[in-house]
Amino acid sequence: MTTIHVRVLARSLVLFLALTLSGPASAAKLQGPQEATVGDLPVQFVEEPYFIDPMKRATAWPAVAIPPDGEELLLPGRGGAGPWRLYEGTFDEESCRSPRLSADGSVLLSICRGLDPSRPGDEHVVLLQENRLHRYANPVAPLDVKGGATVDLSQDGNRFAVAIEEGGGRSIHIINLELRTDTRISGGWRNPGNPVLSPDVGAIAFTAEVAGRPAVVAVSIEDQKAWTAWHGGRRSRLAVFGVGAGGKRVMLTANRTAVDQLFLVDVARNVYHDLSGDAGNVSSATLHESTEAAVFTASVGGACGVYWVDLQGRKAKDFVGSVDVCYENASLEGTRRYVMYEEVARGERFVQIYDRKKKKVKEQMPPTCHDATFSGDGQVMAARCQHNTWGWGIYLFVNPEE
Repeated sequence: MTTIHVRVLARSLVLFLALTLSGPASAAKLQGPQEATVGDLPVQFVEEPYFIDPMKRATAWPAVAIPPDGEELLLPGRGGAGPWRLYEGTFDEESCRSPRLSADGSVLLSICRGLDPSRPGDEHVVLLQENRLHRYANPVAPLDVKGGATVDLSQDGNRFAVAIEEGGGRSIHIINLELRTDTRISGGWRNPGNPVLSPDVGAIAFTAEVAGRPAVVAVSIEDQKAWTAWHGGRRSRLAVFGVGAGGKRVMLTANRTAVDQLFLVDVARNVYHDLSGDAGNVSSATLHESTEAAVFTASVGGACGVYWVDLQGRKAKDFVGSVDVCYENASLEGTRRYVMYEEVARGERFVQIYDRKKKKVKEQMPPTCHDATFSGDGQVMAARCQHNTWGWGIYLFVNPEE
């Protein structure tokens, strides 16, 4: 085939994708379940007391937030109509990233740098809970090319999981803020990162090395059992985007070919489902707490889209798409109505909140904000904002009612 023919076919593919993505949503049937290779792993839990490391606020916060219309917001300690700065300038918030919110937005955390004068390069989890501001004393493991160490907060706000460096390697810790315990999880793996908690906090999944190869590990905290949900090749790129109750289902991306595809592994049945199919390279995803729905972003042949997956109906469809911009950081709230994603074009990012019921963008955050996330109930949003008149840092927004 000549070079001219290849170029014509490529342009035809891009044009076809552009028409498909910019027009009405097109649904594709998901493939049937395929056999997975799930293996048992040894696991150990070491529990120690958790001592809160409090931080003194720069200014006192009011006890209740009352907007001008007199209706009380679900944001204790925040006055006015927002947006609100997460830590109110208590320390330099410019480096803060990865905000996480509990289901009702009452517990909030992020990862921030520069809180230890003796080790200014270290990052720590900073938590705001019940009007109490404190940090996790152990520094967070640094990021790596695979997505590295992240932090995850439970829906009830009582626990968070984080990867830290200790003993010459990495380990996953789960902190129970209610019982004041710090539990280290270790076992038949090395260099864990990217921890994701299940909605019922009964399980956790993360990336790691198993037998010298990249893998995704699922751990049932209640049953104290662990499995390899996915075992890749030596050059595999893996990332975890969701885990179901008990660790029985794990959503992850893996590159069996050149692109990162989205898979849902059913650990209990030893099968996996290909969720992205021919959508191309998956850049982000969120699994609904029911594990029966998901949203993801992907790109192929110069076209980009945001996709909805219905696992009960075994269908995947795009509802936003373009050949001029791409999409990242898709998230979903509990009612499944609102989807948040970042529109990326020419080096700029715009956070969009899409209303699936009305099939249109409901709201857009200020263009200086990114790295956004929802609370579980969809009423509160958080994002990292820069280059604005408010000052750099994590900011909170309310998702306004219709």
